[in-house]
Amino acid sequence: MNKSRKLTNGIVRALGLVLAFLIAFSGAGLSFMNNEAAIRSEAASAKISKKKKTIRVGQTFKLKIKNSKKDYVWKSSNSEVAMVLVGAGQSAQIGGMKPGKATITATNGTKVFKCKVTVKAQSKDNDNSGKDPGKDDNSGKDDKSDNGKNNDNTGDNSGKDNKSQNDDKKQETVSVPTLDDELNSDTYGLLYPQKKTDYIPKTYYDISTADDLLKAMINGVQTCTRGIGVRYDNQNFSYWKSLYMDYINRSEMCNSTNVFYADSEDTGVMAISPIYKFSWKALTYYKFIRPGMDEDLRDYISIDDITMKSLKMAHEIAEDAIKAHSGDEKAILQYVNDRICDLTTYSKPVPAEKDAPARDVIGVFINHDAVCEGYTAAMQLVLNILGFENHTVKNKRDNHIWNRVKVNGTWYHIDATWNDQKRSDGSYANEWFMLTDSEITKKNGSSDAHAWIEPQFMD
Repeated sequence: MNKSRKLTNGIVRALGLVLAFLIAFSGAGLSFMNNEAAIRSEAASAKISKKKKTIRVGQTFKLKIKNSKKDYVWKSSNSEVAMVLVGAGQSAQIGGMKPGKATITATNGTKVFKCKVTVKAQSKDNDNSGKDPGKDDNSGKDDKSDNGKNNDNTGDNSGKDNKSQNDDKKQETVSVPTLDDELNSDTYGLLYPQKKTDYIPKTYYDISTADDLLKAMINGVQTCTRGIGVRYDNQNFSYWKSLYMDYINRSEMCNSTNVFYADSEDTGVMAISPIYKFSWKALTYYKFIRPGMDEDLRDYISIDDITMKSLKMAHEIAEDAIKAHSGDEKAILQYVNDRICDLTTYSKPVPAEKDAPARDVIGVFINHDAVCEGYTAAMQLVLNILGFENHTVKNKRDNHIWNRVKVNGTWYHIDATWNDQKRSDGSYANEWFMLTDSEITKKNGSSDAHAWIEPQFMD
């Protein structure tokens, strides 16, 4: 009887183990099948966020592959029309370059998603459809209320219907050289063409006075030279380096470089080596690339894809401004100001690094996220493409920078960063647009943000 009971108990235990194993296996199998089903479901449900999109020149929008964690390769069938500004993983930022049609593809293996993009010419009323959300965020910039000044500079063209009726006609009839035209020409500058010269990688200057040093530094930066050599016949290296350290914060030097370095090159010679920003590299390429130039020099100033994208976008804005407002320089500059504001959201938090993208032209044209240095760099590049005499302006507190441009013999201040604040009707207040030297000095508030350092050799 005991043996029978033991046998029975053994059989029960064995059956229990088998049953447990079957249950476990069944659960694992079910889990495996569920996972496989989930994978199949994810693959089946992956889709692109937009299959069609219409934007205007200068606007951007975001594409995303939903319900997928795979990395995709993003491409445009025509980058001259719609460009993949940033494309990584499951998302991409697309920018409108010029009117036309293009197809954006996102590819992973055999899986391909497409979005058909139509790019239209920039409208006069600055239609902001297709812009990234968050554009009205002005964190980090003083909130300036409309005080009734500069109402005629807002970009709102109320009362100007007679002009707006001719806009489409102007865009069709005004002929403006493209970037390719200019790169294959001996001149640069859309409004005021200038003769291209040979590029000199390093320039030497003989100096005797403090003013000589400042002039040498200004000239070196203005000619985009990658090296400045100053030969002095009095004092010593420490004296000249001390002066140089004071001068690098001058308005005329601001925003062209991330940093300067000064070292003793030889007895009586100080070498200054600027580390230029993307904006200055783009300008160097624009000003000096020409047919028949020395191939070594051409290679020396060649630029990367990101810098070229920025140069193309800046040139497109300059072209569109002229087409929209031919013959009206103030309107052209307002158009540029508003387009830069359209493209950009003020960075938060403000980056501390000197070489941060937000402090350069790519902050505006590539990442659409910038601080005052980025706004100013973008404006500076477009002003140079248009052919205006211009330079940047730094305040005495060393915490703000903007642009100064000469129009019909008079210098005007344009602060696109502070202009990037909208009224209730959606127009830009533009309270810091085209102010004369006396006007900006009078308008400067208690914060002294616009108490500026006047240039010595720019007028």
